Amino acid sequence: MENNLSDKNVGIGMEAVDLFIEIHKKMFPDKECYSTEVGGEDDSIRHIDVVANGETHDVKDNMDYDNHGRECIRLEDKNNWGGKGSLHGDEKYLTFKFYKLKLFYSFKREDLENYLEDNWIRVNGKKLHVVKPHNYSYVGYRRYNEGKKDMTVLIPFEDVEHLIYSTYYIE
Repeated sequence: MENNLSDKNVGIGMEAVDLFIEIHKKMFPDKECYSTEVGGEDDSIRHIDVVANGETHDVKDNMDYDNHGRECIRLEDKNNWGGKGSLHGDEKYLTFKFYKLKLFYSFKREDLENYLEDNWIRVNGKKLHVVKPHNYSYVGYRRYNEGKKDMTVLIPFEDVEHLIYSTYYIE
Protein backbone atom coordinates (compact mmCIF):
# COMPACT_ATOMS: atom_id res chain seq x y z
CA MET A 1 0.00 0.00 0.00
CA GLU A 2 1.49 3.34 -1.03
CA ASN A 3 1.08 6.18 1.44
CA ASN A 4 -0.05 9.18 -0.59
CA LEU A 5 -0.19 11.63 2.29
CA SER A 6 2.00 14.70 2.08
CA ASP A 7 4.94 15.14 4.43
CA LYS A 8 3.34 18.40 5.58
CA ASN A 9 0.08 16.67 6.60
CA VAL A 10 1.91 13.83 8.32
CA GLY A 11 4.00 16.40 10.22
CA ILE A 12 0.90 18.30 11.36
CA GLY A 13 -0.72 15.05 12.48
CA MET A 14 2.40 13.98 14.37
CA GLU A 15 2.53 17.34 16.17
CA ALA A 16 -1.01 16.69 17.41
CA VAL A 17 -0.11 13.14 18.47
CA ASP A 18 3.00 14.32 20.31
CA LEU A 19 1.07 17.09 22.07
CA PHE A 20 -1.69 14.69 23.11
CA ILE A 21 0.88 12.28 24.57
CA GLU A 22 2.60 15.12 26.44
CA ILE A 23 -0.70 16.30 27.93
CA HIS A 24 -1.79 12.76 28.84
CA LYS A 25 1.52 12.10 30.61
CA LYS A 26 1.16 15.32 32.62
CA MET A 27 -2.42 14.49 33.59
CA PHE A 28 -1.70 10.83 34.37
CA PRO A 29 2.03 10.49 35.18
CA ASP A 30 1.64 6.90 36.37
CA LYS A 31 -0.20 5.73 33.23
CA GLU A 32 1.42 4.39 30.07
CA CYS A 33 1.02 6.49 26.91
CA TYR A 34 2.86 6.00 23.60
CA SER A 35 2.42 6.46 19.84
CA THR A 36 2.20 3.69 17.28
CA GLU A 37 4.12 3.61 13.98
CA VAL A 38 3.04 6.41 11.65
CA GLY A 39 1.91 4.99 8.31
CA GLY A 40 2.09 1.44 9.63
CA GLU A 41 -0.81 -0.97 9.89
CA ASP A 42 -1.97 0.42 13.26
CA ASP A 43 -2.20 3.90 11.74
CA SER A 44 -3.43 3.39 8.15
CA ILE A 45 -5.63 0.30 8.57
CA ARG A 46 -6.55 0.03 12.25
CA HIS A 47 -6.45 3.84 12.79
CA ILE A 48 -4.60 3.71 16.09
CA ASP A 49 -2.17 6.59 16.70
CA VAL A 50 -1.83 6.42 20.48
CA VAL A 51 -2.27 3.87 23.24
CA ALA A 52 -3.03 5.67 26.52
CA ASN A 53 -3.63 3.66 29.66
CA GLY A 54 -4.37 0.62 27.49
CA GLU A 55 -7.02 2.44 25.43
CA THR A 56 -6.57 3.28 21.75
CA HIS A 57 -6.96 6.74 20.17
CA ASP A 58 -6.90 8.07 16.63
CA VAL A 59 -5.72 11.67 17.15
CA LYS A 60 -7.06 14.16 14.61
CA ASP A 61 -5.81 17.64 13.79
CA ASN A 62 -8.30 18.47 11.06
CA MET A 63 -10.70 21.15 12.24
CA ASP A 64 -12.75 22.81 9.54
CA TYR A 65 -15.77 25.09 9.08
CA ASP A 66 -19.01 24.43 7.23
CA ASN A 67 -20.88 26.80 4.90
CA HIS A 68 -22.57 28.38 7.95
CA GLY A 69 -19.23 29.16 9.62
CA ARG A 70 -19.68 26.51 12.32
CA GLU A 71 -16.60 24.74 13.68
CA CYS A 72 -16.69 21.13 12.50
CA ILE A 73 -14.92 17.85 12.95
CA ARG A 74 -14.11 15.87 9.81
CA LEU A 75 -15.03 12.19 10.00
CA GLU A 76 -13.33 9.71 7.67
CA ASP A 77 -15.77 7.14 6.29
CA LYS A 78 -13.18 5.74 3.84
CA ASN A 79 -9.39 6.16 3.98
CA ASN A 80 -7.13 7.42 1.15
CA TRP A 81 -7.00 3.94 -0.40
CA GLY A 82 -10.77 3.30 -0.24
CA GLY A 83 -10.59 1.05 2.84
CA LYS A 84 -12.41 1.60 6.09
CA GLY A 85 -11.84 5.06 7.46
CA SER A 86 -11.10 5.94 11.07
CA LEU A 87 -14.85 6.13 11.72
CA HIS A 88 -14.89 2.34 11.29
CA GLY A 89 -11.42 1.58 12.68
CA ASP A 90 -10.27 -0.48 15.64
CA GLU A 91 -9.54 2.52 17.89
CA LYS A 92 -11.79 3.09 20.88
CA TYR A 93 -11.62 6.90 20.71
CA LEU A 94 -11.42 9.61 18.07
CA THR A 95 -9.57 12.49 19.71
CA PHE A 96 -9.72 15.93 18.07
CA LYS A 97 -7.50 18.94 18.68
CA PHE A 98 -9.46 22.20 19.00
CA TYR A 99 -7.15 25.17 18.35
CA LYS A 100 -9.33 28.01 19.62
CA LEU A 101 -10.33 26.21 22.79
CA LYS A 102 -6.76 24.98 23.42
CA LEU A 103 -7.81 21.42 24.19
CA PHE A 104 -8.45 17.94 22.86
CA TYR A 105 -11.86 16.27 23.04
CA SER A 106 -12.16 12.51 22.89
CA PHE A 107 -15.28 10.80 21.57
CA LYS A 108 -16.06 7.11 21.59
CA ARG A 109 -15.62 6.07 17.98
CA GLU A 110 -18.81 4.00 18.01
CA ASP A 111 -20.86 6.98 19.26
CA LEU A 112 -19.70 9.10 16.30
CA GLU A 113 -20.19 6.19 13.88
CA ASN A 114 -23.79 5.73 15.05
CA TYR A 115 -24.45 9.48 15.02
CA LEU A 116 -23.29 9.87 11.43
CA GLU A 117 -25.19 6.79 10.26
CA ASP A 118 -28.38 8.40 11.60
CA ASN A 119 -27.66 11.90 10.21
CA TRP A 120 -25.88 11.53 6.84
CA ILE A 121 -27.95 13.26 4.15
CA ARG A 122 -29.42 10.66 1.80
CA VAL A 123 -31.01 10.85 -1.63
CA ASN A 124 -33.23 7.91 -2.60
CA GLY A 125 -31.80 6.03 0.37
CA LYS A 126 -28.15 6.46 -0.72
CA LYS A 127 -25.58 8.50 1.17
CA LEU A 128 -25.04 11.78 -0.65
CA HIS A 129 -21.46 12.63 -1.65
CA VAL A 130 -19.77 15.07 -4.00
CA VAL A 131 -16.40 15.08 -5.78
CA LYS A 132 -15.68 18.82 -5.70
CA PRO A 133 -14.47 20.60 -2.58
CA HIS A 134 -17.34 21.86 -0.48
CA ASN A 135 -18.12 22.82 3.05
CA TYR A 136 -21.59 21.35 3.51
CA SER A 137 -22.33 19.42 6.70
CA TYR A 138 -23.53 15.81 6.54
CA VAL A 139 -22.54 15.37 2.85
CA GLY A 140 -19.61 13.12 1.92
CA TYR A 141 -16.64 14.45 -0.04
CA ARG A 142 -14.39 12.29 -2.22
CA ARG A 143 -10.99 13.43 -3.58
CA TYR A 144 -10.83 11.38 -6.77
CA ASN A 145 -9.25 14.34 -8.57
CA GLU A 146 -6.26 14.05 -6.18
CA GLY A 147 -5.84 10.32 -6.83
CA LYS A 148 -7.39 9.39 -3.49
CA LYS A 149 -10.32 7.12 -2.76
CA ASP A 150 -11.32 8.62 0.56
CA MET A 151 -14.69 9.88 1.78
CA THR A 152 -14.93 12.41 4.57
CA VAL A 153 -17.89 14.19 6.14
CA LEU A 154 -18.06 17.47 8.08
CA ILE A 155 -20.03 17.37 11.33
CA PRO A 156 -20.70 20.61 13.25
CA PHE A 157 -19.12 20.35 16.68
CA GLU A 158 -22.23 21.82 18.31
CA ASP A 159 -24.21 18.82 17.04
CA VAL A 160 -21.96 16.25 18.73
CA GLU A 161 -20.62 18.03 21.82
CA HIS A 162 -23.09 16.00 23.93
CA LEU A 163 -21.05 12.91 22.89
CA ILE A 164 -17.73 14.16 24.37
CA TYR A 165 -16.19 11.42 26.48
CA SER A 166 -13.15 13.23 27.90
CA THR A 167 -11.27 16.53 27.73
CA TYR A 168 -7.49 17.16 27.70
CA TYR A 169 -6.41 20.79 28.19
CA ILE A 170 -3.43 22.32 26.40
CA GLU A 171 -1.50 24.52 28.83
